[in-house]
Amino acid sequence: MKDIDTIEEEDVTLEVVLSKSDARGKWLKDGKIIYPDQKFEKFELKYSNKIFLFRTAILTEGNTYKLKLKSIGLKDAGDIAFQCGDLKDSCKITVKECMFRV
Repeated sequence: MKDIDTIEEEDVTLEVVLSKSDARGKWLKDGKIIYPDQKFEKFELKYSNKIFLFRTAILTEGNTYKLKLKSIGLKDAGDIAFQCGDLKDSCKITVKECMFRV
């Protein structure tokens, strides 16, 4: 994996391809396991209702493993790694603050 420089609100996808499709791996951020479908709250001001959205998706397609981060924020910056047994690949995500707000 290569280091990623991005800005807030962008979507980021990381991908690892292994030689075996039945291998079990895990994604980590700063040494802690990332779990799929972690939720965050987004407020819809128009209706004053909370909407729960999925930010983190972990996908496995054959021997390809993907981590998708939607609408990345400053708190998502850090070291991301994929580990499978003794094998480990990692990168650093740097998130810059969005200069323009709507």
